[in-house]
Amino acid sequence: MRVAQPFAGVRQKSLGELEDSLVEMERVYTQAIGCGDRETALHCRRVVIEARRRARFASKNAKATEDKRRLKAEMSEWMLVWLENPPVFPVWARLRRGTLSTDASPAR
Repeated sequence: MRVAQPFAGVRQKSLGELEDSLVEMERVYTQAIGCGDRETALHCRRVVIEARRRARFASKNAKATEDKRRLKAEMSEWMLVWLENPPVFPVWARLRRGTLSTDASPAR
């Protein structure tokens, strides 16, 4: 059984997984705002803030490989974009993925 957002949290094993979970979170967030459900909207933001904190921590882990640190730093930036403007995130993520596919370095 799959857990629905915002309770599924932010999955961040890969950029694709991160993108999918943040797009799902954006849908829940936008619906909550539209319905005046401030509690759910705030919960969505808290979940993303905590996930971003974990990604930033991982991006600074000296024991991790350089590729892993760059990936986590990139993920942290994706979550920052979500936090700044959730409805813009899905379009931004598609555009960003396009630039990453032409660039060997995800931490650009």
